[in-house]
Amino acid sequence: MVLHELRIFVYIFGMNKTYQFSMASPVHSALKLFDFLPDVSFFVKNMNSEFLYGNPAFLKMLGARNLKELVGKTDHDFSPKELADRFVRDDRQVIRSGKPMASRVELVPNFDKSISWHITTKIPIRDDGGEIVGTAGMTRDLNRTNVTASRYKSMDGVMKHMEDHYPEPVTVKELAAITHLSLSQFERRFQTLFQVTPVQYLIRLRLTKACQILTSTPAKITDVAAQCGFYDHSHFIRQFVRVYGLSPSAYRQQHQ
Repeated sequence: MVLHELRIFVYIFGMNKTYQFSMASPVHSALKLFDFLPDVSFFVKNMNSEFLYGNPAFLKMLGARNLKELVGKTDHDFSPKELADRFVRDDRQVIRSGKPMASRVELVPNFDKSISWHITTKIPIRDDGGEIVGTAGMTRDLNRTNVTASRYKSMDGVMKHMEDHYPEPVTVKELAAITHLSLSQFERRFQTLFQVTPVQYLIRLRLTKACQILTSTPAKITDVAAQCGFYDHSHFIRQFVRVYGLSPSAYRQQHQ
């Protein structure tokens, strides 16, 4: 696929509206626009979910020094298997349906191997004949943008509480109390916004903190587990392997 033969549709999301405009070939010049948006990570993939382009913010997020380290690779080269599998499934869905996947809140890996919440949009790319030839997308750190902030404002206190108290036993009941919603209402609302349950979010947060400790300190694995709220060492190992595809010890060796 040749980039300058593509027509890319870029969606810019405001608080209450979605604006759409198109940029026709030559696309190479138009893509330079994204170099000046440091809080927007933009990427283009082919039909095999192989990267064809990424702006500087996207390269930095993945830890790639230049486009040569990105082009031809897939999410599996940069992300934990569980996340990479989901990103590729989303690509397939966008290609099959021919429709955008707009404003998806999801976990995305950062260059330091931590994971944070981003708001992501993916669209199909079509050639001049109307055939889908790949996907394009952009993602933004939810904590660094006010885009669609009103949708998530009700969970600000919940997020802060989990960030401040993740090493401690945190119950869904106390989280629900922060929002003044019933337990069932809170769980439904949270999962609608973030596509994971509050417990799953808390586990991911703890694992993110564990990654940071593993790569920056010589702490024992059992101590890392305890510092991050996992009081069952075996449970910590299982959750870590499920998300990252390798043990905490192997992760430390790989990223130190």
